[in-house]
Amino acid sequence: MQERGEISQIDAKANIKKAFRALAQIKSEDKGPQPNFYEKRSIKLFATRVIIQAIGRICRTGWKNPDIYIYADNGICECFDSSTCNGFYNIEFLKLAELLKDYAEVKVEPDIFVDAAVTRSNKVLRDIDFMLQTNWNNSTMNRWKLLRDYVISHTTVSTADAEGNPIVQNYYIKAPSICSSLYFKEIGDYKELDVSFEPKKGYRETSAEKANLTKIMQFAPLKKYFESNNYSTEFKANDYIMTPPLWTNIYKGALGEIAGSFLFRDWFKVTLSEIDDPAIFEKFDYQITDYPIFVDFKNWSESFDLKKRETINKILKKAHDCKAKCVIVANVFADARFKLECVTEDGICLLVVPSLLSEEDDSIKENLIAIKKIQEVIHAYSV
Repeated sequence: MQERGEISQIDAKANIKKAFRALAQIKSEDKGPQPNFYEKRSIKLFATRVIIQAIGRICRTGWKNPDIYIYADNGICECFDSSTCNGFYNIEFLKLAELLKDYAEVKVEPDIFVDAAVTRSNKVLRDIDFMLQTNWNNSTMNRWKLLRDYVISHTTVSTADAEGNPIVQNYYIKAPSICSSLYFKEIGDYKELDVSFEPKKGYRETSAEKANLTKIMQFAPLKKYFESNNYSTEFKANDYIMTPPLWTNIYKGALGEIAGSFLFRDWFKVTLSEIDDPAIFEKFDYQITDYPIFVDFKNWSESFDLKKRETINKILKKAHDCKAKCVIVANVFADARFKLECVTEDGICLLVVPSLLSEEDDSIKENLIAIKKIQEVIHAYSV
């Protein structure tokens, strides 16, 4: 049932635990009203199969009475799935099915989309965590790049385009009706997610606005660049939408990388090389070709606190791994204004740029202060 998306991973674990406790005759805690799994389609299909087999056994003979009487309790209506009645069955079962059809039409439960979304999201969460927590190799690097290249051009997907597409079938969510956003929150210490198609208190939104795409596309050169490369410039209302882990861990980062790298090449006339060495893959996004300068583009909506010792240590360790002399951490756009921060420690220069673009008079423009400082740093470490 969990694999079909009819129940969430949390409900599946809770009920497996409850079943083992019942087997061991251990009383389970009363946690209030629980979902009625007997209304789920998998249970109804199982019950329908039992009915088919039962009638089939009693009718498996060439010698039959002219009249055959089958006594059926009206409770069968509640667990019978009439969608199975299109096959080749014996006439006794088909007659029973005909009588039950008016009472047992298949109904799609509203929660089935939510349960499927939760199941899919938690699978993607575990998959992405696995890639991030283990050493990179050519296989995981290629999968990461494939996902990154796909999501930047497909923020949402139609049913026609989803058919036969393994990325959509495994990393996107089918919505009950076309949508351009959804909502999620993390649950407990288990790194599990709950998903909703409607706004809820305490839930985060996945959308063009929350990814800063709407603001970034107000900068004309970037919008023209996105359009010329067939990158998504909006979250069009559609049948499928990215799972929250895909949106958080891959799409937002990809958006920052593509927008930021375009601005660097356009403003500073530098050549950026992608990092393909598995030992340092995803430590930073790019290296300025032929120079010990590494760049990490971000897509935050909040500030970057450089005062935290652990933050500096983490970046310095990655810089040493890459043999960098200078690291530029550049956020593409932030709503609020934050100061540039630059420190030099252990022979490594660390420049943090909170926003490459700034909002002035309701328009998005270049952050001239940031551009000047980045030019100074690039010049200092490229001679």
